[in-house]
Amino acid sequence: MKKLFFLLWAFVLGSTFAYGNPDSILLQQNRMMLKLLSNSKVSTQIFLGYRDYLEGNNGYNEFVVKRGYITFAKKLNKNISAKLATDITIDNEGDGMGDLEMRLKYCYIDFHTDGDYWIFTNPKLLIGEIPTPWISFEEKINPN
Repeated sequence: MKKLFFLLWAFVLGSTFAYGNPDSILLQQNRMMLKLLSNSKVSTQIFLGYRDYLEGNNGYNEFVVKRGYITFAKKLNKNISAKLATDITIDNEGDGMGDLEMRLKYCYIDFHTDGDYWIFTNPKLLIGEIPTPWISFEEKINPN
Protein backbone atom coordinates (compact mmCIF):
# COMPACT_ATOMS: atom_id res chain seq x y z
CA MET A 1 0.00 0.00 0.00
CA LYS A 2 2.87 2.34 0.80
CA LYS A 3 4.44 1.66 -2.61
CA LEU A 4 1.18 2.47 -4.40
CA PHE A 5 0.76 5.70 -2.44
CA PHE A 6 4.38 6.67 -3.12
CA LEU A 7 4.04 5.96 -6.87
CA LEU A 8 0.81 7.95 -7.06
CA TRP A 9 2.40 10.85 -5.17
CA ALA A 10 5.49 10.75 -7.44
CA PHE A 11 3.28 10.74 -10.56
CA VAL A 12 1.24 13.74 -9.38
CA LEU A 13 4.33 15.65 -8.31
CA GLY A 14 6.20 14.79 -11.52
CA SER A 15 3.31 15.81 -13.75
CA THR A 16 2.97 19.08 -11.83
CA PHE A 17 6.60 19.93 -12.54
CA ALA A 18 6.34 18.74 -16.16
CA TYR A 19 3.26 20.82 -16.97
CA GLY A 20 4.18 23.73 -14.71
CA ASN A 21 7.21 24.57 -16.85
CA PRO A 22 6.04 26.41 -20.02
CA ASP A 23 8.99 24.96 -21.97
CA SER A 24 8.45 21.35 -20.90
CA ILE A 25 8.75 18.66 -23.54
CA LEU A 26 5.35 17.16 -22.65
CA LEU A 27 3.63 20.50 -23.09
CA GLN A 28 5.37 21.07 -26.42
CA GLN A 29 4.40 17.58 -27.62
CA ASN A 30 0.76 18.12 -26.61
CA ARG A 31 0.64 21.42 -28.46
CA MET A 32 2.18 19.79 -31.54
CA MET A 33 -0.39 16.94 -31.43
CA LEU A 34 -3.30 19.39 -31.08
CA LYS A 35 -1.99 21.38 -34.03
CA LEU A 36 -1.61 18.19 -36.07
CA LEU A 37 -5.15 17.04 -35.22
CA SER A 38 -6.79 20.37 -36.03
CA ASN A 39 -8.76 20.29 -39.30
CA SER A 40 -8.84 16.48 -39.04
CA LYS A 41 -11.81 14.17 -39.23
CA VAL A 42 -12.19 10.50 -38.29
CA SER A 43 -15.29 8.58 -39.30
CA THR A 44 -16.42 4.96 -39.21
CA GLN A 45 -19.13 2.89 -40.79
CA ILE A 46 -19.52 -0.61 -39.37
CA PHE A 47 -21.91 -3.33 -40.53
CA LEU A 48 -22.78 -5.75 -37.71
CA GLY A 49 -24.69 -8.99 -37.86
CA TYR A 50 -26.36 -11.20 -35.27
CA ARG A 51 -26.39 -14.99 -35.55
CA ASP A 52 -28.32 -17.57 -33.53
CA TYR A 53 -27.32 -21.19 -34.09
CA LEU A 54 -28.94 -24.41 -32.90
CA GLU A 55 -26.74 -27.48 -33.29
CA GLY A 56 -28.28 -30.56 -31.69
CA ASN A 57 -28.75 -29.82 -28.00
CA ASN A 58 -26.22 -26.98 -28.08
CA GLY A 59 -26.91 -23.49 -29.30
CA TYR A 60 -25.06 -20.24 -29.31
CA ASN A 61 -25.48 -16.69 -30.54
CA GLU A 62 -23.04 -13.97 -31.47
CA PHE A 63 -22.61 -10.52 -32.91
CA VAL A 64 -20.17 -10.37 -35.83
CA VAL A 65 -18.55 -7.58 -37.80
CA LYS A 66 -19.50 -8.16 -41.43
CA ARG A 67 -17.65 -5.18 -42.85
CA GLY A 68 -16.46 -1.78 -41.79
CA TYR A 69 -14.75 1.37 -42.96
CA ILE A 70 -12.46 3.67 -40.99
CA THR A 71 -11.65 6.98 -42.64
CA PHE A 72 -9.09 9.62 -41.66
CA ALA A 73 -9.26 12.99 -43.44
CA LYS A 74 -7.00 16.01 -42.92
CA LYS A 75 -7.20 19.44 -44.48
CA LEU A 76 -3.61 20.66 -44.75
CA ASN A 77 -4.42 24.11 -46.13
CA LYS A 78 -6.98 25.84 -48.36
CA ASN A 79 -6.01 23.87 -51.47
CA ILE A 80 -4.49 20.61 -50.19
CA SER A 81 -6.14 17.79 -48.25
CA ALA A 82 -5.42 14.11 -47.62
CA LYS A 83 -7.59 11.05 -47.06
CA LEU A 84 -6.88 7.52 -45.87
CA ALA A 85 -9.69 4.95 -45.79
CA THR A 86 -9.45 1.34 -44.70
CA ASP A 87 -11.82 -1.55 -45.37
CA ILE A 88 -12.33 -4.11 -42.60
CA THR A 89 -13.77 -7.48 -43.59
CA ILE A 90 -13.72 -11.15 -42.62
CA ASP A 91 -11.00 -13.29 -44.20
CA ASN A 92 -12.64 -16.10 -46.18
CA GLU A 93 -9.54 -18.03 -47.25
CA GLY A 94 -6.06 -19.05 -46.20
CA ASP A 95 -4.66 -19.79 -42.77
CA GLY A 96 -6.36 -16.75 -41.21
CA MET A 97 -9.86 -17.81 -42.28
CA GLY A 98 -12.50 -16.22 -40.07
CA ASP A 99 -10.20 -13.45 -38.78
CA LEU A 100 -10.79 -9.78 -39.38
CA GLU A 101 -8.48 -8.25 -41.97
CA MET A 102 -7.87 -4.64 -42.91
CA ARG A 103 -7.24 -3.49 -46.46
CA LEU A 104 -6.33 -0.08 -47.80
CA LYS A 105 -9.29 1.38 -49.70
CA TYR A 106 -8.10 4.92 -50.41
CA CYS A 107 -4.91 6.82 -49.63
CA TYR A 108 -4.47 10.03 -51.57
CA ILE A 109 -3.61 13.71 -51.55
CA ASP A 110 -6.10 16.09 -53.12
CA PHE A 111 -4.84 19.28 -54.77
CA HIS A 112 -7.77 21.52 -55.69
CA THR A 113 -8.61 25.12 -56.43
CA ASP A 114 -11.82 27.05 -56.87
CA GLY A 115 -12.57 29.09 -59.95
CA ASP A 116 -12.87 28.94 -63.71
CA TYR A 117 -9.76 28.50 -65.81
CA TRP A 118 -10.68 28.56 -69.49
CA ILE A 119 -12.37 25.16 -70.01
CA PHE A 120 -11.68 23.89 -66.47
CA THR A 121 -14.07 24.59 -63.60
CA ASN A 122 -12.84 23.89 -60.07
CA PRO A 123 -9.91 21.70 -61.18
CA LYS A 124 -8.55 19.05 -58.84
CA LEU A 125 -5.70 16.55 -58.95
CA LEU A 126 -5.70 13.35 -56.87
CA ILE A 127 -2.42 11.51 -56.31
CA GLY A 128 -2.31 8.07 -54.70
CA GLU A 129 -4.81 5.22 -54.44
CA ILE A 130 -7.89 7.18 -55.50
CA PRO A 131 -11.61 6.33 -55.51
CA THR A 132 -13.10 4.87 -58.67
CA PRO A 133 -15.86 7.21 -59.92
CA TRP A 134 -18.13 4.34 -61.00
CA ILE A 135 -18.15 2.77 -57.51
CA SER A 136 -19.10 6.09 -55.89
CA PHE A 137 -21.93 6.46 -58.41
CA GLU A 138 -23.16 2.90 -57.74
CA GLU A 139 -23.07 3.40 -53.95
CA LYS A 140 -25.24 6.52 -54.28
CA ILE A 141 -27.94 4.90 -56.44
CA ASN A 142 -27.88 1.53 -54.60
CA PRO A 143 -27.47 2.39 -50.91
CA ASN A 144 -28.08 -1.19 -49.74
